[in-house]
Amino acid sequence: MSNSNPPKWADWLIDKLCTAHDSEEIQGDLHEAFLWRAKTKGLRKAKLLFIWEAFRSIRLTTLKPTHHINQYLMMYRNYIKTGWRFIKKHKVYSTLNILGLSLGLSFCWLAYLYANDETSFDKHLPDHDRLYRIVSDFKRGDDINPIGGSSNSMSVHFKDKIPEIEGVARFKSDFGLIKKDEEGIEQYLIMADLEMIKYLDLHFLEGTAATFDQPNDIVISESLAGKLDLRGKAVGSILSLIRNENLEDFIIRGVYQDIPDNTSIRSDLFISYTNYLANAPERRLTSWFDINMNSLVKLRDPASIDHVLEKMNAIHQENYPDKEDGSVKIKLQPVSDIHLNESYGHYNGISRGGNTQMIKLFLGIGIFCLIISMINYANFNISL
Repeated sequence: MSNSNPPKWADWLIDKLCTAHDSEEIQGDLHEAFLWRAKTKGLRKAKLLFIWEAFRSIRLTTLKPTHHINQYLMMYRNYIKTGWRFIKKHKVYSTLNILGLSLGLSFCWLAYLYANDETSFDKHLPDHDRLYRIVSDFKRGDDINPIGGSSNSMSVHFKDKIPEIEGVARFKSDFGLIKKDEEGIEQYLIMADLEMIKYLDLHFLEGTAATFDQPNDIVISESLAGKLDLRGKAVGSILSLIRNENLEDFIIRGVYQDIPDNTSIRSDLFISYTNYLANAPERRLTSWFDINMNSLVKLRDPASIDHVLEKMNAIHQENYPDKEDGSVKIKLQPVSDIHLNESYGHYNGISRGGNTQMIKLFLGIGIFCLIISMINYANFNISL
């Protein structure tokens, strides 16, 4: 065979990195295996296996000891010995010094973890960069009052008349009393469209939300299923819920994994929004500016947001023209901005938000503690 020798660079690598004794033994075995494979399995496969086994043969036990490695090992060993002798000689000062630096690092790290958690809200949701909450600004003279939320009529019109909007999820919060045997369990809940289940990317352990479109359909979290002793048998079960002094029976369609804490829209129980449509007065469903819920809008392309806002405000003007006592401008708030932006409020299905000032305060304290501990560490070392 032409060019039937193993790759020369692989041989060179073994010679360069391995000791003379190990390289001779490794190369002997590899060359013998190469000749056999070249005859039985083909030259190309033999070369590939030779390269693979050459890399596998280079281990810590076969590496040549280099002068630089020995120097570094000796240097670090001396550092460890010197440090240990210093600690034994000055036990009290060393303990205080190490403890102070450790506390400073710990405070700074805890502040970072807190800030990182607060700023991570809703960024784990699929396509979070395309999800927006419908809000508005009411302008009266020089004063601008932010209004969080939207109306049912707004959501329907925007979805039907603006093709750049891929979908709209309406939702609103409520409270109920779950009837379990002879006792009642107070429960916070959210009435939501099927689209909201998709936007939150709920992972179902039992059942599915595919039929989440009937007034008596509900889905519950695994925590609530455990509290009600329904794990493994929840789907199809009847859940009795008292709301507004009325007793209703709901069918559990699925059990989902608990929603992460860094999610602005979370609940242990979701009722189909069709329940609200079936029971709400007609005026609440058709009145344009009856702000009594929240809506998430999913855009096909986030770059089109300015164009979408123009269309939304044009539709708004058709249904609710500006008046002498003020004007309203529709806006879109990014879903990842909801938690830390207090301007538009946190209610109607949106969990209590964070505090930007508190984040800055914690970060400032953490950095301050770290700087003080570093200065103390240096002063202790210099004084001794």
